[in-house]
Amino acid sequence: MRQGRRRRSTLEIRLEILKEAKQVIIPTRLMYAVNLSWQPFIKQVNTLIEMGLLETTDEYKTDKRTHRMYRTTIAGAELLKQFRGPLADLVSSILKED
Repeated sequence: MRQGRRRRSTLEIRLEILKEAKQVIIPTRLMYAVNLSWQPFIKQVNTLIEMGLLETTDEYKTDKRTHRMYRTTIAGAELLKQFRGPLADLVSSILKED
């Protein structure tokens, strides 16, 4: 690991997934957007789905195939709003201490 970089916490990763999935997005693009490999990505996505913060949707493309896509739920969007204010500053300061 490079000097000066720290690992992201699970909370940071999950919030980033929710932020990137505000608009409907395919799994591969979401995985690249949050900079995770496939296995950890699927683990986090499944956890967020179980928590009711992320949902799957089937969208059809022109090639007549069904593609799974992800979207942040209303509860997930509310959680993101909570992490924009003073709570975000508190969490950031706690994570920087680690």
